[in-house]
Amino acid sequence: IGLLERATRTARQASAAMLTDEMRADYRMALVGLTLAHKRRGHTAEAKETMAELVRSFPDLPLHASEYGSEAAGLYDAVKSSLTRLGTGSLSVVVDDPDAIVFINEQYRSTPERMKNLVPGPYRVLARKRQTSGRMYTAVVEAGKTVTVRIAWALDELIHTSPSWSGFLFPDRTPGRRLERHAKQLARLLGATIVIAVG
Repeated sequence: IGLLERATRTARQASAAMLTDEMRADYRMALVGLTLAHKRRGHTAEAKETMAELVRSFPDLPLHASEYGSEAAGLYDAVKSSLTRLGTGSLSVVVDDPDAIVFINEQYRSTPERMKNLVPGPYRVLARKRQTSGRMYTAVVEAGKTVTVRIAWALDELIHTSPSWSGFLFPDRTPGRRLERHAKQLARLLGATIVIAVG
């Protein structure tokens, strides 16, 4: 279980790397394996939570008994029915750059401004432009409600995060007054009242 949990967690955190069909297929298989491992050990809540992630990530790809067996297919049907009974919600992604493309749970969305009939739970939102990998956001959809994710691309593409350091990374290495402007913008998004820019 530990190995599968680490694999699925790493995949979610590296959303940009899962945009290929092969990686998504591997992620789906890992989710099924983790669900069954939890179920067989009596971890009912964890099994349902993992299967719910599969339902949200692959809404148009049902789990058939001929593919993974009746045990997995039965749990898939039960969890999907349970989520559907809760009602559905909507997700709106607003990006201030028309050239940016949006992925929801690693699926390309041509009209991200309003996505309806989503089962409740967390969704991964990723905006990309050209070769820039973008940043991942988490949006929690609730039944009967619309959650909105606003992405300021000019700010997003400058933010660098890694285990060693986090901050702004300007392509031309000369931030000038842009550093102050973007630092204030980031502070507003974080709800901070004081910002110190060092460059």
